[in-house]
Amino acid sequence: MASATGLVTSILIFFLIGLWHLGSIAQSLQNIGLAKASECKFYTGDLLLFQHKRYDGHGLDYMVTHMGSVLVDDVYGPLLIDINPTKNGAFEHNTILPVIQCESLQLVPMDQVIRYYPGKIFIRPLLKPMTIHQEAIFKREILHWGTQLSYMDDVKNRKPFTWISLAISTLVPEISYVIATLFTKLAEPRISSFCTELLATAYEKCGLLPQDKIWAYSRGPLSWLYGIDPRTTLVWGREIQLL
Repeated sequence: MASATGLVTSILIFFLIGLWHLGSIAQSLQNIGLAKASECKFYTGDLLLFQHKRYDGHGLDYMVTHMGSVLVDDVYGPLLIDINPTKNGAFEHNTILPVIQCESLQLVPMDQVIRYYPGKIFIRPLLKPMTIHQEAIFKREILHWGTQLSYMDDVKNRKPFTWISLAISTLVPEISYVIATLFTKLAEPRISSFCTELLATAYEKCGLLPQDKIWAYSRGPLSWLYGIDPRTTLVWGREIQLL
């Protein structure tokens, strides 16, 4: 009985620390640059971070809970790589016309993303564009592997241990990985995924990030904010809000 109480207390402490940590990190987006999307040059591999309007007014005005990436197509131009549990993701109630739409992944023209996303969009541009070889590998991973994925149930169903693991991933990634391994399916080989894992794996395959299970399997969108991990600050610049 005592051990069970201790476990519950530990979980509660980790959960509260995670909430505090999320709130404190989210404040880093308060003083950032602004840019008109129509004047931006996008490159394959640029990071896109999303903050839904439902967080406005709850002390989480700059919380990011979803992440995507840019894929530049020769015909359609810059596209958002978007993986979500529902068909159109955050764009469910808007008229978007994806170039590709699979079970959980879609490619959406950037002009539609800017026009219809219900919230704030931030970009972290690549400091150095991919080589032709890197871009080919990245696109192959997205189109031949990513389009076959289903969205992960542990994330879609908001299971507590899954969100605790993601919440503390920027604070103590090693403990986050232990929680993910013992209490969730985040660290298991599978054909399902979620937004940050899909992109982290594609970035690893093309050589932009070192292969690292802890990184890929237990980190949420906040882990990709500027300054959270040196691996991303060496590859992508600071966030800019797109208008």
